[in-house]
Amino acid sequence: MSQAFLSSVAEHLPKAEVTVDWFHIVQTFTKRLDEVRKKERREQRHLKSLCWALLKSLENENLTPKQLAALQELVADQSATSDAWVIKEKLRWIQQAPTPRAARWRITNYLKVMKAAVSEKPLLKPMGKALATLERHADAVVRR
Repeated sequence: MSQAFLSSVAEHLPKAEVTVDWFHIVQTFTKRLDEVRKKERREQRHLKSLCWALLKSLENENLTPKQLAALQELVADQSATSDAWVIKEKLRWIQQAPTPRAARWRITNYLKVMKAAVSEKPLLKPMGKALATLERHADAVVRR
C-alpha cells in the first residue's frame, strides 16, 4: 500500500491492476487499535490479558477465559478502546461480501458509519487514519 510501490507499478506496469490483500488492511486497523489502547491505558487501567485478546480474531482463534472476560469487560465499559475494537471487528462484514459490487457497497457504508463514530471521540483519531487508508485503497481492496 506504500505510495512508492504504487507509483513504481503505475510507471513500469501501466496495465497492471494492484490489489490490496486483506491481511494488510486488518494489520493497519490492528496497529491503530493498539495506539488507541495505549493512549487510553494512560488514563485508565485495563486488564493485562486485554492486550493479547485485542490482537486475536473473535471468530477464528481460541481466546483464553481471561481474554474473553477482558473483552466482555471492555465492551461493557464503552471505552474508546472498545469502540476501536468494534470498528476493527466490523471489517469482517466487508470481507464476507459475496461479490465485488457488494464489497464496494459495504465499504462505502462502513466508512460512512465509522467516520461519524470516530469524529465524536478524540481518542479514536488513530482509527480515523485507518479508515482513511481503507478509503484510499478501496478500489484495490474490492479487486482482491
